[in-house]
Amino acid sequence: MTTVKWNAVFGLTNVAVWVTLIALLCVPAYGQNTKLVASFNMPHLTPEIQDELVADFEAKHGVEVELATRNPAQLIAMFAAGQQIDVVQVNSGFHLMNFAGQGLLRDIDEYIERTPGFTDDWLPQIVDQTKYQGKTYLVPRGQIDPLSLLWVNVGMVQDAGLGVPRVDWTRDEFEEYARRLRADRNGDGVVDQWAASYESWQGWKPWWLNGGGRYTDPDDPARLALGDPSSRDSLEWIQQSIRTGLMPRPDQLRSNIALEHTSTDYPGLPAFLEGVVAMATEGARKAVEDMNTVGMDGAVTLVPAGPGGQISVVGWQGHGISSTSAHADLAWEWIKHINQEKYWRYWISASFTPTISRSLTNEFITVETGVDQFREAFVAFFQKPFVSMQPYVPQEIFNGLRQIVDPVLALEKEPAVAIAEVIGPLESAWERHRGEMH
Repeated sequence: MTTVKWNAVFGLTNVAVWVTLIALLCVPAYGQNTKLVASFNMPHLTPEIQDELVADFEAKHGVEVELATRNPAQLIAMFAAGQQIDVVQVNSGFHLMNFAGQGLLRDIDEYIERTPGFTDDWLPQIVDQTKYQGKTYLVPRGQIDPLSLLWVNVGMVQDAGLGVPRVDWTRDEFEEYARRLRADRNGDGVVDQWAASYESWQGWKPWWLNGGGRYTDPDDPARLALGDPSSRDSLEWIQQSIRTGLMPRPDQLRSNIALEHTSTDYPGLPAFLEGVVAMATEGARKAVEDMNTVGMDGAVTLVPAGPGGQISVVGWQGHGISSTSAHADLAWEWIKHINQEKYWRYWISASFTPTISRSLTNEFITVETGVDQFREAFVAFFQKPFVSMQPYVPQEIFNGLRQIVDPVLALEKEPAVAIAEVIGPLESAWERHRGEMH
């Protein structure tokens, strides 16, 4: 009898223990007063989805989430003031180099290693761009902006007796297109229609890169390459295309578009929508929306290959763990949370910009957009070598390149002269910056 009673008590005790253990396991590992401060800006998420994203994480971990700025200067000010920041959202390229180089980001390789499969489906070209000096600091957010897609006015090219350019076309083929698309629309003896322009968003960069231009030496990233012969030769081709009337000078472009557009920094897109140029580089979502708005029969290809190949200029942001965070493990949980498939699906479908390989076969890229060659161009773009829209050089050098390019585009200086005038100070700035980063 005693044994039976003991077994019953022992059984009840076991049940109580298991219930207690299960209850403990279900309680979040963090205290109720724990707060995670996460730099976060996803403009393509609706407020409802963003609220859901935060609420789900708070409920799962029993913590409070405070969303903070992603402005680089404001983030650095937060670090300097000793304010709490756990997750940092920064741009690829220079901003990653700047934050990691100053020791503001934590190496996340250990977290990736303990999360099997987390990076297995990342686009291969993006992996190196998440690193600084061999260590991984960022997880790319749910989108990468393809900035060197070349959008095509199908009607204009057909009127010139041409077809939509192949994705793998070359610079020589472009020159033939440019000769046949060049026209004097109003009969005043002055060319006022062109194939394309260097003045659209990211305009000259893919042409310069495809021509062999480079910010730094691919074989020696510590060496600035703006003054190299390949960089100069690429600028010479760009300038020659303007001299021969294949492409417009900036002032010619602005004088041929509607007055309300003349103040824009990127007049190439208005010129494209108004039929002044037949092709333009632009972000995917904006280009598709604008072409639909004006009723254009549109297509898309890539900027033609040159001596430097076909380079994909990309813009992306990522999330990393602050080096000062007292909640690094929780910060990693947040990064995993916002990179769930359901959230990157929102980002991708909202902006036509994938991050991971399987998204290239997702429904967003096979959807009917009314744009010829849409899927083919996108898949090809994300298979090409990537260069960040803000590469691994300081802003001073990035802006300094514009001091070279502007007078070249305006036909005010030969490329060799423009380079010689600024390369010395730029190389000094580069050496100074490299010293600060070590």
